[in-house]
Amino acid sequence: MEFTFKREGVDYEEPLPTGDILGLRARNIRRERTGTHALVAVTLGNSILDSDTFNIDRREDRARLVKAAHGALSSLVQEVLPLTTLNHTLMTFLRAAPEQWEERRFSYEQFDPADKGTEITFALGRYIIEGGGTIAFGPPESAKSYITQLMAVCIAQGISDYWEVGPPRPVLYINLERPRNTLVAREWSIRSTLGVTGKSGVTYLNTRGAGMAAIGKSVTRFITDHPDTVVFQDSISRAGHGSLKEDDVANKIIDQLNGWGTWLGIAHTPRATADHSFGSIHFEAGQDIGIQVRSEVRGDTVGVRLEVTKMNDAKKPLPAYYSLEFAEDGSGLVGFRAARSTEYPELAIVKSMSRIEQIVDYLGQVGKATGKEISEATGIYASDVSNALRADLFVRLPKEGREVPFGLRETISH
Repeated sequence: MEFTFKREGVDYEEPLPTGDILGLRARNIRRERTGTHALVAVTLGNSILDSDTFNIDRREDRARLVKAAHGALSSLVQEVLPLTTLNHTLMTFLRAAPEQWEERRFSYEQFDPADKGTEITFALGRYIIEGGGTIAFGPPESAKSYITQLMAVCIAQGISDYWEVGPPRPVLYINLERPRNTLVAREWSIRSTLGVTGKSGVTYLNTRGAGMAAIGKSVTRFITDHPDTVVFQDSISRAGHGSLKEDDVANKIIDQLNGWGTWLGIAHTPRATADHSFGSIHFEAGQDIGIQVRSEVRGDTVGVRLEVTKMNDAKKPLPAYYSLEFAEDGSGLVGFRAARSTEYPELAIVKSMSRIEQIVDYLGQVGKATGKEISEATGIYASDVSNALRADLFVRLPKEGREVPFGLRETISH
C-alpha cells in the first residue's frame, strides 16, 4: 500500500475498474490504554460512505464500518468490490497506517555548527515566551483573570506601558470557565483603563462547560488563519480531560496547549497551599514559565504580586507588583499601574513553603487526615506525601475503617 501522509493523519486511494476511487482515511490517530484509536472514513470519490471513531484493533468495530460503507455503494461498485475485499483492504490499511504515520510525521536533523539558533524572545515581558507555554497559578479571587485579560489586551493593542510587548498581534482568549457577560464587563473596564477607544483586538471563544477536547479543531483553524496568535486559556482546571492529578491527563492538556504555539493558561492552586498549581507534577514539567499570582486587598485596591517560579532557558526576573483600583460602586476596574513592594507588605514577605511545611500546616488546621486527603488538599503528589509522612514530625493514628489517618506528633503528645 502507498500512503499519503498529512499533518492530521494518513490517506490511501485505490482505483476501481468502474473508474471510481476508493479512499480510506485515518485521522486523530492516538495510542490509548485499550489500544490504538482513530477516526476512520471510507470514501468513494468525494463522497464519504461512512466513518466512525473506534479502537482499530477491534474486529467488531471495523466490520461494522465496512458493512455500513459497503451498503452505501451502488450494485455495480459492489460487484467489483465485494464485502470481503473491502474488509481485507481496510484491515490491511489499519494495521500499517498508524505505525507508518508515527514513523514519518517527524523528521531527523543534525544542527549546523555555524547555526547559533534564534534569540529567545517573549510575547510579553518575561512572562510569555515565544513558541512556549506559561501557567499562571493562584488561589481563587487572586486577580489571575484580571491580570491575564489585561495582558491579552496589551498584546493585541501593542501597549508596552506595563510590560514589554511588540507590535499588535492576534490574541485568542479561550473562556472555559466564566459567563460571557463577565468577560464583556471586564474588557469594557480594561479598555477604559488602558485608554483603548475601539475594539480591543482580542478574539474570545466562549465555550463554558465544553472542555478542551471539543474546541481543539476550532482553535487550530483560528491559529492557522491568524499566524502569530497568542492563546490564553481560562482555565486549565476546566479542560475536561479528567482528573488533573492523573499524569496522562496533565500530559494530554500540555500537549494540546503546546500544539497551539504561544500560550498562557490559568490554573488554580490546592486548598491548603498557593505555592504550586493543582494537579500532576507534569503540569510543572510541561510549562516553560510558571507564574505564582498572589494578591492583597486594601479597600478598593488590589495589590498583585507576580513571581516567576520556573523559567526555561532564561534568568528568572524579580517578583513584580501591580495595583488594580476598582470603582466604589462595583462597576469594574478604573485604574492599573505598576506598584512598589512597600505598598503591599504582606505580599513582599511571602515565603514559599516546602512540602513538609505544607503538610504540617494542613494537619495543624484539620488535626488528622489520610495520605489521600492530604494529597487532595495540598496538591502534593501522593507518592511524595507518603514519603514525607515517614518523617518524625508525623504519627500514624489508629485505623478508621480501612483508612489510616496521620497527625502531628507534638499535637498528639499533648
